[in-house]
Formats: sequence, C-alpha cells, structure tokens
Amino acid sequence: MISRLNDLIADILADALSTMACFWIITVMVVVVLFWQRPNTMVGWITYISTAIFQASALPVLAFVAKKEGARQQVLLQETHDTVMGELDKLGNLIQEINDTHDELRALVSQIHVKVGASEVDVTVTEETPPGEADS
Repeated sequence: MISRLNDLIADILADALSTMACFWIITVMVVVVLFWQRPNTMVGWITYISTAIFQASALPVLAFVAKKEGARQQVLLQETHDTVMGELDKLGNLIQEINDTHDELRALVSQIHVKVGASEVDVTVTEETPPGEADS
C-alpha cells in the first residue's frame, strides 16, 4: 500500500517537475529575489548562481529534455519492433510456402514411382556427391 502511494507521488512529482512551466516558475522566482536581496561579494554571486540558477532552474530543463528523449527512444523502439515483427511474419510465410512446395514435390515423386512401377516409395532426401568428386 505505502509502496504504491510512494510510486504514485513520485510519478506525479516527476511529471510536474519535468515541465517547462516548472522551469519558468522557478526561474522567475530566482530572478525576482534579486530585486530585494543581492549578493554583495563574488563568493555570494558564485553561490547564488550555482545554487539558484544551476540547481533550481536547470534541473527541470534537464528532466524535460530527458523525458523528451525517452519518448523519442520509445517511438524508435516501437518502430524497430514493428519492423522486426513484420520481417518475422514474412519469414514464417516463406517457410510455410517451402513446406507446401516440399509436400507437393513429395507427392509428385510418389506419383512418378507409382507410374514407373517401383514397389517401395523412398522419398527421403539424400546428399549426392557432385560429379568428379566420387573417388577423391
């Protein structure tokens, strides 16, 4: 129960915090603070820029870009899956055609044996030696 609730909250927060709207809200809040309180020293500015700009504003953008790239990867994976499944279906059809042709050929060989008068019909596939390689 708690695990499902945690997952639900995490999903909602991840979706909300990885939007460009979140980026703009945080960026406006970070910049508006400068009207009332500015850092006085170089160390203050460096601290402000690293914490406020990079950590607050950049993280939603990074999450947004990662989310977009994940969606692109999902589309690519689906296209690849569909292509592979289509090729697999074609291969299955070819194998079925080969099996049908094989059955037809076996039937023809049986008919030939009957017409020739062979008493036993042996339609097994044997490997024949090509001419000129018999006594190598």
